[in-house]
Amino acid sequence: VTFIPVPPEHEDWHTSPEEAQTWDCYGVGFTVIEYPYLVGLRCLAKTDTLVQPGQHLFSVAPVGDSFSAVPDQAKEYHFIWLDSGRLSIQPTNRLVYEERSFTTSPMAFPRGLKRQSVVYSCE
Repeated sequence: VTFIPVPPEHEDWHTSPEEAQTWDCYGVGFTVIEYPYLVGLRCLAKTDTLVQPGQHLFSVAPVGDSFSAVPDQAKEYHFIWLDSGRLSIQPTNRLVYEERSFTTSPMAFPRGLKRQSVVYSCE
């Protein structure tokens, strides 16, 4: 992983915390996960107002809180080092990865996807 210094044109990027991280933390307990396949992989990170290229560093998952036990609230946070020199922490649905073995077109977020509205469980 190569870290790039912040270019002068991006010095004022952090005008609000929402641009760096989508949600507040659920608690204080986390487990750090390094997915060897994803480390250093190029990706796009989407915030409320920006889509920026970067590379995957590592992920963290909250543990020991009541929110993470609920399926529609269980989220991992992926730490992305942006090409602008900033760090962005985003959930999986706000990232698109470029895997050159499988990706043939330029990276872009898919359109027209619908979120699942029904939660299934086993008895």
